[in-house]
Amino acid sequence: MTWQSGRLALAAAALSLGTAWAAFAAEAPKSIRIGYAVSLSGVNAQGAAVTTLPAYKLWVDDVNKKGGLMVKEFNKRIPVEVVEYDDTSNAEAAVRLTERLMTQDKVDFVLPPWSTGFNLAVAPVYARNGYPHLAVTANSLAKSVAELIALVKGKGDSRPMGRRPISRAQPVSCSTNAPA
Repeated sequence: MTWQSGRLALAAAALSLGTAWAAFAAEAPKSIRIGYAVSLSGVNAQGAAVTTLPAYKLWVDDVNKKGGLMVKEFNKRIPVEVVEYDDTSNAEAAVRLTERLMTQDKVDFVLPPWSTGFNLAVAPVYARNGYPHLAVTANSLAKSVAELIALVKGKGDSRPMGRRPISRAQPVSCSTNAPA
């Protein structure tokens, strides 16, 4: 082994020892911070109170009763801490508060707001800050699959629902007399 290759081997050993020591020295966080800005007041509060908030709170309670989320990196469970804001049923507030969760509060994960419109409003904030946006919606501008395809291709009526005719659903007959 030459003097230069020995020095290179020593540098490589020191680098790997330093990397291992840094991984060993890293302590597990005291909590995993999860945040959300949801309508706790205003016109959207009732919808959020029925569908979104109970699910978020149930999940946090369930996880924390088990000791937290299992993080393999630290081989231990870490409890979930929640940072919650009221967007007051205002899309601009939802955007501002979502940005705050990511940039000032520096939460580890952000849960989506209630309502399709608010999810569309905050989507650029998630993208800009590198957070995954896991949003579920239950409506569409389209009245049918064919219209949805036309909308996606840019050939459909893209006016907001309030500015376009609403088609009424046709009644469906149902029978409760199922065979035994």
